[in-house]
Amino acid sequence: MGKKRGGASSPGTRSSSSAKMHQDWENREFVESVQLNILRITQFLNQFDNSVRYRLAKMNGRIATLKRSLERLEFSIEQAKHNAGSA
Repeated sequence: MGKKRGGASSPGTRSSSSAKMHQDWENREFVESVQLNILRITQFLNQFDNSVRYRLAKMNGRIATLKRSLERLEFSIEQAKHNAGSA
């Protein structure tokens, strides 16, 4: 009986709706910010992983080279001891 019909809304309804819309936008911006930061962290971790794997592979190669050099030196020393003992 005294209800308004049509597209008209009361000022209280508009401000409540506006507040809900504003809160929704703030929530969406927050979620977007969190997603962006997660993406950045993921990219950093992937780059870090690649860098560490490369450096470890390089270090492993150097260790293998040093190991071969040490084995050659040990062999040379053993040969020198053997030759010195038989002379």
